[in-house]
Amino acid sequence: MKKLEINKISVAYNDNQVLNNIDMVVKNNQRLVILGPSGCGKSTLLKVIAGLLKPSSGEVFFEDKILFSKNKGIDILPEKREMGFVFQNYALWPHMTVYDNIAYPLKVRHWSKDKIKNRINNLLDIMNLSEKKYGKPNELSGGERQRVALARALAFYPKMLLLDEPLANVDAALKTQLISLILEMCDNLKIPMIYVTHDQQEAFEVADSIAVMREGKILQIGTPKQIYSEPKNEFVAEFVGNSMVINDGKIKKAVKPQDIKIHPKGRCRGCVKRVVYKGNCCHLHVDDNKKDIVISVDSEEYKVGENIRFDIQKAHIIEDTNDREMM
Repeated sequence: MKKLEINKISVAYNDNQVLNNIDMVVKNNQRLVILGPSGCGKSTLLKVIAGLLKPSSGEVFFEDKILFSKNKGIDILPEKREMGFVFQNYALWPHMTVYDNIAYPLKVRHWSKDKIKNRINNLLDIMNLSEKKYGKPNELSGGERQRVALARALAFYPKMLLLDEPLANVDAALKTQLISLILEMCDNLKIPMIYVTHDQQEAFEVADSIAVMREGKILQIGTPKQIYSEPKNEFVAEFVGNSMVINDGKIKKAVKPQDIKIHPKGRCRGCVKRVVYKGNCCHLHVDDNKKDIVISVDSEEYKVGENIRFDIQKAHIIEDTNDREMM
């Protein structure tokens, strides 16, 4: 069953085409991550789904109901779309307590005081925020503010959760904890989510499906494994998984650092330009007179200026098409 369907959505500001003919489907309980560089249209697409931004053309369906249709003149208000939204900058009311921030969407929906109190106390307990109940946002840490924003988005039992770069303002140590919390809450409510990020590692931790965007278009949608191992074009190959694209005549091959092996009789040769320690491995940046090649090795035994030989043991052939075309 389709939960959300987007058909031919475009957004333009004067001559600036922010979204260009987007098609996308999100199914029940799916965790879709929209991944792409800054300015590619990820957040704009999320705001279109939430009803915070009106597209120039196209349609949005949710549970077989029309949320937006340019041709039919339909544009359902955000509060009627039953979607929870978590903003990158939290968007908490600074003059309200934690309790009142979470209570706001429930009051708008005319919940009773007792029902609101029970729901918020339950969420505060889950989010480990009970002791901050009457605190103001400026008294909270970044991680605490993000948990308040998440609690507010989930308070009214939404049918879908939308998250716009939700972990951009928290430190790395908190990311894993918050990701686990977000996934647990979505699993408990049995709702799908759309999660926007520019961080590849974050995307792979969260997603069961990834949509890679560039310049207002979706270039490829697939499972994390498909996106990583079977990129459809040069941009996806280089943006996801640190692949290098090697042009061998008419064929383009995506190669990952771990798929290149150093061997004294290797068919390729180059000079080590840089050695980067990565924790569990080292990356050698090698000049082979055509382009920079990155090779993953187990130790730091190789030195800058050293000449080495190597073989490419595994490569994925990608389509030799313009990356800007819809895939």
